[in-house]
Amino acid sequence: MAVKLLLFVFCMFVAVQLSVQKSQIDPDCTDSMLEEVKEHIDECFLITCSSGKARIVACMNDICPPGQIPVGREPNDNTKNYPGCCGQLICANVSEPAR
Repeated sequence: MAVKLLLFVFCMFVAVQLSVQKSQIDPDCTDSMLEEVKEHIDECFLITCSSGKARIVACMNDICPPGQIPVGREPNDNTKNYPGCCGQLICANVSEPAR
């Protein structure tokens, strides 16, 4: 858990250094074309490709507050505008049944 948190913090630092515009999203970008993490947009990491475009690669904010567990994700504007985005994380108290 600590390693995951450290990786998350490091990636957040790297992710906010540069920006990628929505028009630059390239869902066909393959792993061999990847260059670096460029930006996070709420629930997503974007990475650049050698084409200069970007692709969604990871969910963000996958850690719930203490005493809660993740039970799903809710679509939002990012899931519409950036294919591959995960949506807002839904957390529930540990005692509640998963949705």
